[in-house]
Amino acid sequence: MKNLSKKAAANIKKLLAAQNKTPETLAYEIGMSKSFMYDFLNGKSDISLHNLQKIADGLEVKAFELLK
Repeated sequence: MKNLSKKAAANIKKLLAAQNKTPETLAYEIGMSKSFMYDFLNGKSDISLHNLQKIADGLEVKAFELLK
């Protein structure tokens, strides 16, 4: 599961940069705490499928795109 989390975090970071969004902005938009978002993106916590879907929705991509 750690590898999937790392892939998802890397893809989320790329999408955030491409969309000129910060992790804080995305967290606010989807109702997630910014501390959780930063912890996940920095490999300090794993993520549930539910939260992965919320992030995908906020970035306007399919959830599976985050795991490629």
